[in-house]
Amino acid sequence: MLNENVDQANIVELSVDALKRIFKAKDAVFVLGQGSVSFSDQQSTARSGGQELLMPLCIKNECIGMLIMREKRSGDTYTHEDVRLLKTFAYQAAVALEKARLYNEVKGYSEELEKK
Repeated sequence: MLNENVDQANIVELSVDALKRIFKAKDAVFVLGQGSVSFSDQQSTARSGGQELLMPLCIKNECIGMLIMREKRSGDTYTHEDVRLLKTFAYQAAVALEKARLYNEVKGYSEELEKK
């Protein structure tokens, strides 16, 4: 899924659906934007006693956004295994989202050149 898409909105939509299903979470939210996250890819933060999980979306020491996993429908806390899986997913999602952004940027430049 992540390696086949070049549309950021589609990547986010499909990812949210998959994350909610896999982790049985009430919601998953992507916050995107260069420089919007100020901590390293090694950090994740659990809030409300592990009910909510914040995971940075980083590549090459640059954070492009954040993944927020809302509480699980069961009320269970996120486990260490959940965090490990989400770290792996967050890295792959960051790469896919950055590739989509770069693809759209190049596509825009190409269209601009065609007009000139």
